[in-house]
Amino acid sequence: MLYGFSSHVIPRPHDWPKWVYVTGFWFIDQADTYEPPLELEDFLGKKVPPLCFGFGSMTMPHPGYLTYYIVEALKKTRQGDIILSGWGNIGNIVNIKDSLRVFVIKDVPHDWLLPQVRAMVHHGGAGTTAAVLRAGIPERDSTLLCRSACLG
Repeated sequence: MLYGFSSHVIPRPHDWPKWVYVTGFWFIDQADTYEPPLELEDFLGKKVPPLCFGFGSMTMPHPGYLTYYIVEALKKTRQGDIILSGWGNIGNIVNIKDSLRVFVIKDVPHDWLLPQVRAMVHHGGAGTTAAVLRAGIPERDSTLLCRSACLG
C-alpha cells in the first residue's frame, strides 16, 4: 500500500505493517505547458502579489456567503486576491467595482500559480496543502472561515 503524503508533515504510525509505504507527496506538474488567460497575467502583473483563496473539490450550499466575506475582508485590508472557484462556484457575486481587487477563475495549476502569490487560504485538502508547502508560501486552513460562512 502506498500513501502519497510526507512523513515530515504527518509521521508514519508505528503500528503500520512493513508493506505500507509513505512515499511523499505526488505532483502532476503543469506549469511548463499551462497558458494562462491574458487577464490573469495582467492581474498578476500588479505591484503587490495577490493572495489566493481556493476550495478545490469542496462544495457548499451557499457559496455567495463565503464570496461576500472574502470580498469584504479584501476591501478592509486593501488586498488583491485570486479566487479559485473550484467545484463550489465561489466568486459568483463579485461586483464590477471589485474587479480591480478580485480575479475569479475556475482553476489554475498550482505549480504555475502559487509561486506568484503571497499566501493561500484553502480547504485543507491533501493536494492543495502539498502544493502550498512546495511553493513555500504561507497558508491558512479555511475551516473556521467556511464553517461560519457556509453554514450561515
